[in-house]
Amino acid sequence: MDMMSEREMEREISAALDAQRAEEQVEIMLAKLPGVSNYPWEGALNGHFYRIKRGVRVRVPRSIAELISENERICEESRSELNEYAKGAGKRLG
Repeated sequence: MDMMSEREMEREISAALDAQRAEEQVEIMLAKLPGVSNYPWEGALNGHFYRIKRGVRVRVPRSIAELISENERICEESRSELNEYAKGAGKRLG
């Protein structure tokens, strides 16, 4: 694999950020998590970092909204599965 120069890397990042800025913006509001105060969603896409407060309407690029949606779905599935074990209703393995 060929190494990229720092200049080439900066060009790639700049092009990705330009594409992200040109993307359709959508409004989202992340639900507050019970029992957790001031817990923002944090993530990055193509070198651009986001920290989004819960319970506040914000506009973000559609790709970020899709990333957040998938992340929230996976986190909810994990919480749901973990609750089964925490309640003592876990499955016996073996």
